[in-house]
Amino acid sequence: MDLDETYNIESIKEITYDEEDNVFYILTNKYMEKLGFFVLSMREYDPYQAKFLIKWKNKLDIGDTNFYVLRNR
Repeated sequence: MDLDETYNIESIKEITYDEEDNVFYILTNKYMEKLGFFVLSMREYDPYQAKFLIKWKNKLDIGDTNFYVLRNR
């Protein structure tokens, strides 16, 4: 699967996998050729049903990223 082509994203900064929920979180800097902060959630077993958790358009290019999954039980 080509993430860039399927979801119209570019400049992927980080991909994190959550083993408990079997979900990939993708942090990208461009969506539809617009700069911003975008987080995509994608299930391991159904990658074509991904959804955006954050779509924040701004004119900032993110350089260094860290992405963590935090749980509060």
